[in-house]
Amino acid sequence: MDLTTQQSAWLANMQREWFQVMKPLSLTEGWSDQFIKRGKAFTPIPKLARQHLANAKIVASREDLLDDLPKGGIGGEVGTQHGYFARKLFDVLRPEELHLFDLSFDSFDAAALLPESGQVKKHAGDAAGQLSRFPPGYFDWLYIDANHSYASVKRDIDEATRVVKSTGFLVFNDFTYWSPLEAMDYGVAHAVCELCIEQNWEIVFLALEPWMYCDVVVRRRKA
Repeated sequence: MDLTTQQSAWLANMQREWFQVMKPLSLTEGWSDQFIKRGKAFTPIPKLARQHLANAKIVASREDLLDDLPKGGIGGEVGTQHGYFARKLFDVLRPEELHLFDLSFDSFDAAALLPESGQVKKHAGDAAGQLSRFPPGYFDWLYIDANHSYASVKRDIDEATRVVKSTGFLVFNDFTYWSPLEAMDYGVAHAVCELCIEQNWEIVFLALEPWMYCDVVVRRRKA
């Protein structure tokens, strides 16, 4: 890392404090057939079975991922912020309708995307609440990049699985356990793996990212 002397000293001190406080809470307690138990500080991500990964493919980036996804249909981005990636979704996937969901559009860059029209529609407010207004099976795909807390992702999943077609797919941004840039945990990986295990979905793509804020694509497994 390219840090100043002061920044390096701060990081070293933080690491010492982390080991004093957090390491005793995460000491290895023993082995199981699935994972090493890490104590009560960190909850392990549920282990997927072979059938959840049988058709999985790794790609280099989320931009490359879009090239491999089906084109057209009705899609949505849950959590759009400035709208820059929404523009990529629009340009590459060429949806008949693109619905954008966010708490507000105060940060939205109107120049980055086509204005609200018959193809692009904005929905302000809680994402799960906005999705609840759509009928079952309305969307061919949803790109989910909203609040990354476990509880929020679970709420988004509950509505997303209802409104996406049986042949549709969900894309989750930031499929990771921990955010190194924010020093905080993310609940995306836990919630997505639980979806696969409890509702018989499968991972079809994992898109890598330089800081491991990866994207993952899931769909329902065929009977």
